[in-house]
Amino acid sequence: MKAIASRSAATITRVRSGILGGFAATCVASVIMLMNHAIGKIPDLHIPQTLSVMLGEPDHIMVGGITFFITGTFLFGILYPLIAPRLPVRSNPIKGLLFGFAIWLAMMLLVMPLAGAGFFAINRGAISPAVTLVLTLVYGMVLAAVYAWDVAGGEPLAKRSGGKPGGHSHAVS
Repeated sequence: MKAIASRSAATITRVRSGILGGFAATCVASVIMLMNHAIGKIPDLHIPQTLSVMLGEPDHIMVGGITFFITGTFLFGILYPLIAPRLPVRSNPIKGLLFGFAIWLAMMLLVMPLAGAGFFAINRGAISPAVTLVLTLVYGMVLAAVYAWDVAGGEPLAKRSGGKPGGHSHAVS
């Protein structure tokens, strides 16, 4: 009975940590998109607008923005702790990169065609897939870092690795 309660508590902690990581990563991705919008350097980076179009509300970008935030925080935040332990690597940053790449691939094969941008956003120009890849890789790295930090109880990395720089905690998945 104690083992089941302990496993349930650990699962709740991992899910909470995933949601926290998803929230932080979504905030970082949002700030990057807002900064890009302010300077206008990469016009093809407009995920909330793409989601609004996909959801049939092309004139209401807030619908896409809310969908982006909910998806990034909750859907991906809950998926990460379920998938990360099953990835064939031990490194949390690499797990984050793999997760970000999977999100990008899903966007390019599902979301972009549904939004009328074509597979790999071909109708948006050559830069759109590359920029979106960078954004999702950053998202995945931030999610993985916050998740690993929170699951470990918020301990500084040096403390978890026995004070050795570059050390790894193997308790976090």
